[in-house]
Amino acid sequence: MKKYLILMFLFSFQLFAQTNLCYSTSQFLTGIEGLVGDLEDIGECSPLGVGDSKIVDTPLSNTDDTKVTSLASGEEYKTPNAAQYMIRRASEDTYDIVFNLNFTTTDVATVTSQQMLERVQRCLEISSGNLYANGKNIRLIAISSDEVDSLEITPPQINIAINQPLGGRGNAQEYASDFTCSTITHELLHFLGLCDEYRENVTNVHESVCRSLGASDSLMGPSMNEVFTSVVGDMATCDLSNNPKHLSAIGSSNPIVREAALRMNFNDILSIHTDNIGNASNANPAQAYCTSRTDLPNISASSRDDAFSRIDEESETKLVLSSLFINHGSTPPTSVFTSSIECNCASVPASDQMACRRFIDIMRYRAKSIATPTAKNYVCPSFPTTEIQPDGTYFKLSRIPLEDLDLEPGEIKIDGNKVSFREQPLPTRSSLIYPAHLERIIQGSCETTDMPAIVNRYNQCARFSRKHSHDGKTCADKPAFCEDTSSWLGARE
Repeated sequence: MKKYLILMFLFSFQLFAQTNLCYSTSQFLTGIEGLVGDLEDIGECSPLGVGDSKIVDTPLSNTDDTKVTSLASGEEYKTPNAAQYMIRRASEDTYDIVFNLNFTTTDVATVTSQQMLERVQRCLEISSGNLYANGKNIRLIAISSDEVDSLEITPPQINIAINQPLGGRGNAQEYASDFTCSTITHELLHFLGLCDEYRENVTNVHESVCRSLGASDSLMGPSMNEVFTSVVGDMATCDLSNNPKHLSAIGSSNPIVREAALRMNFNDILSIHTDNIGNASNANPAQAYCTSRTDLPNISASSRDDAFSRIDEESETKLVLSSLFINHGSTPPTSVFTSSIECNCASVPASDQMACRRFIDIMRYRAKSIATPTAKNYVCPSFPTTEIQPDGTYFKLSRIPLEDLDLEPGEIKIDGNKVSFREQPLPTRSSLIYPAHLERIIQGSCETTDMPAIVNRYNQCARFSRKHSHDGKTCADKPAFCEDTSSWLGARE
């Protein structure tokens, strides 16, 4: 009984799905003791009926044990990613997914295992209302290994080490202490079998050049943070003890100065790594493709609900942006000014045109959010440091492990030198995932004759995301439809 009370506490939040069904604690827990019987009848490769559950357990391994047979080619291949979860069909159009997470801390971790678990649970709570496609929705739940000990059905255990704050860097099995909700959700989706959809090191042909790329608004792509922000609104805590001017600006009596001190501007969205756009000839795409403009009118913001950035001009090859910046010339900063930038592929060499267009495409998506009135994209300010950062700069982000997870969208809290915020998403509701993502999660790692056609296409394209899953093949073997986002991911809602 004690174990079920713990579970009821964990599951007692309300999530609103596409069908406007509230999250039901009793619905999820009803018959949990009888799930073993369901599992005896339903194998991992069987479709789920309402009330049915099954375990999906494909470990993160490059061995032959994780091979499946492709329906498209009839050949066996190793699955590109792990898929380890329990899935239950709660209703005709709603699926509950449970992760069994075992967090351990390293010597440099700045949060405990329990703190990270609670953060993950809160992140999944706010994101699960935006995981839908094709009239179906999924709800993600995380519980610890200790909390499933007495359950008769146990999802596969996922081991995750917690490391030091790394400015968002990490992976599915190693969390940085300062991971935000966008990164947590992205990494957990890997344990649902989903692959990365962005280029990494372009010198690694197998896992970058051959990789199937997703759309700019895909949570599995290069703008996962911006996608999460625009759909849900992420949270962060900043330590501004080394940045007193910015802290003063955030506490200013002038609402425009206060808001501009935390708002993302065009400099914040320019940081697109060259690997994400292909073989760009310059290591810094923004430096290669963008120049400042001085002939554009100033931005006029009268309240914190106004846009603090503006799209002045846009096309597939050109983007002109303006943003408000705080004036650091006084202590504390008491005013703002407008700065503008133009990114243009017109004078870019032919060999760089594809990379430049990809850069513009990603930038246009990111710019839409920061230029939308009432949408608030925040960022922890950076501060000068004598230490060279991983990106080669002498500026360090002030982000620290999250301390406040109960913020409302658009809310900012100041506690001494620490500032916490939650971003305000775009006013139009949308999903964090594409149809192929959802159908692949429901299907699991199996390839069956009755699975949706889009899962077949997704699996063919996802194979090229990892070296071991398309071993023996070249980039030329990748199906042509993998170059078309709508063909292998479907249309995002």
